[in-house]
Amino acid sequence: MSSIKISDLLKKDLVDRLMDGRLSVDQVFTEAQQTQMVAAYSNQKKQPNAFEKRVSKAEVEKKAQKATISQSQEKHRSR
Repeated sequence: MSSIKISDLLKKDLVDRLMDGRLSVDQVFTEAQQTQMVAAYSNQKKQPNAFEKRVSKAEVEKKAQKATISQSQEKHRSR
């Protein structure tokens, strides 16, 4: 096996062990590394998931609908 394949397998094994609880984050990473990862995660731009996208789209549509309703009501009042 090439060294790249072995490295990839070791990384996968590490992630698998972290995910199923055989290893803890404290066993793998130093406190400084943990702090750095948390800071990087909190500073990254959050990408909205599908539900958040639908909710924000619905809010925009609701505001637009209210605006058109209020405009049509104003037209009827001015007549």
